[in-house]
Amino acid sequence: MQVYSDLSLGSDHKLLSLSFDYAVPDGYPSQPVLSSSSARRLWNLSRLKEPDVCSLYMATFQSLAAPLVDQLKALKSSPPSAAPPIDALNDSLNEACFNRKIK
Repeated sequence: MQVYSDLSLGSDHKLLSLSFDYAVPDGYPSQPVLSSSSARRLWNLSRLKEPDVCSLYMATFQSLAAPLVDQLKALKSSPPSAAPPIDALNDSLNEACFNRKIK
């Protein structure tokens, strides 16, 4: 583990980097079992190889992510005194990435 004390995150938090080796126990499946939503996301991402689907995805993502981009720009230009709602920001990003309108 490495602690980056030279980078300030604006609080007493520090950036960490952790790496490790993991040996998979015998008898444990080598591939994770995908939930239906995970499988759907992988299927949708593989469709991005199709030019029409890729164009639609990019246009839809830009439209759905625009409010999030504006919110992030506002947070950057005027940082709040309290921590921003990171979970809500993450939910907005995930919604823009994996929106059900893109099939």
